[in-house]
Amino acid sequence: MAKNTSLYFRIVEGRNLPAKDVSGTSDPYCIVKVDNEVVARTATVWRNLNPFWGEEYTLHLPMGFHTLSFYVMDEDTIGHDDVIGKISLSKEAIAAQSKGLDNWLNLTRVDPDEEVQGEIHLALELLRDTQRTGLRCHVIEARDLAPRDISGTSDPVCQGPLQQPQCRNIDHQKDPLPTLGGAARAGVGRGGGDGGGQPHP
Repeated sequence: MAKNTSLYFRIVEGRNLPAKDVSGTSDPYCIVKVDNEVVARTATVWRNLNPFWGEEYTLHLPMGFHTLSFYVMDEDTIGHDDVIGKISLSKEAIAAQSKGLDNWLNLTRVDPDEEVQGEIHLALELLRDTQRTGLRCHVIEARDLAPRDISGTSDPVCQGPLQQPQCRNIDHQKDPLPTLGGAARAGVGRGGGDGGGQPHP
């Protein structure tokens, strides 16, 4: 694998996940690990066994890594979150996907004493010989936002962590279920955010 290799991946959706809560549903989200380091986390989809995440990332892969893992978790408001299952891809398996991967993959068990079921749809593509890593963020929509104004509503706006003007979405006045639908691309150098974000409609 080349020295400057980045991986684009998209966590699309899951299906047939097991019910982990007494209500007969789960509150699934995904975390992504390079070896033992958490590098990404999706939003939680509440009360859903067939969740749609639709989140995408570009990740710089260190030369010495061994495994890229996707853990599907059930979020609990009390106690520890439950592990539903995982998918692990070795460095060699990723390198062998010269044309990328876009497929449903079965979850495997984390605890040998626990049964596992369900699968997730992943898309991956190696971006070879990149001298610079770009971060593209697509903010789709929000729900169940708390009212912050005396009128009983909010005027939500989303701003990215790089604190660039290009990473700020438009205001949605008095909308509890805003469809944000904005995207932004920002350059990320070795030392962190360095400006140069480009918005995408």
